[in-house]
Amino acid sequence: MLYSRELMVTTNVNTKVKRFYMQICGVWSRISEADYCNYVETAINSNCYLTRNTKKFTRQTAIYYYDK
Repeated sequence: MLYSRELMVTTNVNTKVKRFYMQICGVWSRISEADYCNYVETAINSNCYLTRNTKKFTRQTAIYYYDK
């Protein structure tokens, strides 16, 4: 069975601090960097890359696929 996760990294333009998020039921929930890295490394595929820049943040999102 194939399933997916939508992950996002936000980077503060001024401080360069990164925060990691996963979308759960349409709501972005913050996760740890270790969890984020684990999700990215165990994915079998990914797509839908999107980068948005604002005055304060850079947001990078992607969808990762997994086989259960």
